[in-house]
Parts: sequence; structure tokens; C-alpha cells
Amino acid sequence: MLLLCLAQAPLLSLNLGSKPASAQAEQDLLWNHDTSNRVLSVSISSDGNYIAAGGRDNKVYLFSRTDNTPLWIYDTDGWIYSVSISSDGNYIAAGGYGKVYLFSRTDNTPLRSCQTGGIESISISSDGNYIAAGGAYGIHCIHFFSRGAESISGASLLAVIAVIVIGCSVMIYELRQHQRLSVKRRGKRGA
Repeated sequence: MLLLCLAQAPLLSLNLGSKPASAQAEQDLLWNHDTSNRVLSVSISSDGNYIAAGGRDNKVYLFSRTDNTPLWIYDTDGWIYSVSISSDGNYIAAGGYGKVYLFSRTDNTPLRSCQTGGIESISISSDGNYIAAGGAYGIHCIHFFSRGAESISGASLLAVIAVIVIGCSVMIYELRQHQRLSVKRRGKRGA
């Protein structure tokens, strides 16, 4: 069994107290949770209230800071290499072998899932509106998603991209060829 631990950061980075470092670490440990395999990624909301995790047990977990019992668990078809949680903890993005998932804090049913190549890295914007995921396994793709209607999917890029958000506008640039990528509109939900 492997362990997922949540520890409280010390108020000072230098421990000048008389306790040995191991005793201090035990005092700061808030909780831990056993998993059946390696945890590959964890992410914590800005306020520290929610923790998302994923790994080789093919699961996405959401925890509250106050309890080591998951708020929910979602079983996937493969390893989860990366998770990211929005600043307020309302949205969780997860990526792994073949899929990107978007969850709400309140439910383990994906709000959205998308078939992709392997995903090794994922990041969600602070408001939960945008997700960027990096491909692996020779695919060399950046996938960019919107929680709503906009999407750039599978742009084959071998260079770093820049994502610029100004108000409601999103501009994405492929830096090697200095070209702006367009955002494709999809039909709005409920319309």
C-alpha cells in the first residue's frame, strides 16, 4: 500500500525549536490515506480546503482538508498521470492514459471527458474555465479545452505554446513558428 499524506506547512521555514525534525513532521501531519498503488500527482486548492490526487490505481480522488476519507473517487480505464484543481476547488481536471476528465467538486461523474492520446501533464485555470493538457508517447500534442463551448483539440506542436487570457479573449501562440492558433467554437450547451 502506498500513502497519500497531507501536512500543514510550518509557519517558519527554519525550525529553531528543541524538537527533532521528525517529531516536528509528525506534529504537522494532518492525515494520510492508503492507496493500492503509486500516487503520481496531487493538487491542492488555493485556500487549502480541497486536495485532488491520481495515480497508478486508475483512480481520481477528491479530499477535504479535514478528513482522509475521500469526498469521492472515480475509477478510470488507466493510470492518472496528472491532476489539477481550480483555485476555489470547484473544478478538477485529470489526465492519463488516453483521456482528459473534468469533474465538479460535488460529484464524481465527469462533467466532460475527451478521448486523447496519453496525457502526462494537465493544468486548469484558476476559475476552472480552461484546461491545458500535454501529450505523451510520441504524440507531442498540446490539448486546450474550455469548460463551455470553445476548444482547440490536438494541435500538433513540437514547441512550447503561450496562452494569453485578456478578459474574455484567449489567444494561443505556437512559439517556434510564431503563429496564432484559432479557437474553434462548438455549440453551446442548453441552447
